[in-house]
Amino acid sequence: MVLQGDAQRGISDSPDTKRFTPTELIRELKGPDWDFCVGAVADLSKGFENEAHLARRKIDSGADFLLVQPTFDLEAAEQFLSRVGFAAPLFLGVQVLVKGGISFTPTPDSLRQRIDCQSAGVKVAVETIRRFLRIGIRYFYLIAPIYPGGARDYTMVRQVMDSFTPTMSTPYTPV
Repeated sequence: MVLQGDAQRGISDSPDTKRFTPTELIRELKGPDWDFCVGAVADLSKGFENEAHLARRKIDSGADFLLVQPTFDLEAAEQFLSRVGFAAPLFLGVQVLVKGGISFTPTPDSLRQRIDCQSAGVKVAVETIRRFLRIGIRYFYLIAPIYPGGARDYTMVRQVMDSFTPTMSTPYTPV
C-alpha cells in the first residue's frame, strides 16, 4: 500500500524523508526493477473531485487497486466512480459504528442518532453495503467498531459478514 500518511513528530523534513510523492513511488515500484502489486488510498472526506483526480493519477502511474476510506456519502462515492471508473479494483471501507465510538469518517448526525444499540450498528453497515452494491461497488473491507481507549468489537464485523455469507441451505444471491 502506498499512502502519504500524516506527518510524524520527530521526523525531519530532510530530502531523504520526503523523496517521493505517493504517485511517484507507485511509478517507481511498477518500473522495470520491481514486481510489486501496488495499492493506493483515496479519502472522499477530502473532497471527491480532488481525490478522483489523485486516484486517476495513481492508477495511471500503475496502482493495481484502490482502498477508499470509509464513507457514508453515497453521492460522493457515485461522483468519485464517475470520474475514476473501474480502471482498477476499488475496495470501499465500511465502518461498523457503535454509540460513543470513534469514527474514521464524518458521520451524519441522523446516522449517529440511529446507533443506540449494538444491532443498529450492524444494520447500518449492512444497509450501507447494499446501497454501494446498487451503484456498482463490489469489494469492501470492514472496520470493527472502535470504542474510546481503542477496544474493538470483531463480533459485530462477523455479524455484518454473516448477512452476506451463503449458508449450506440457502444459495447466495447478490443483492
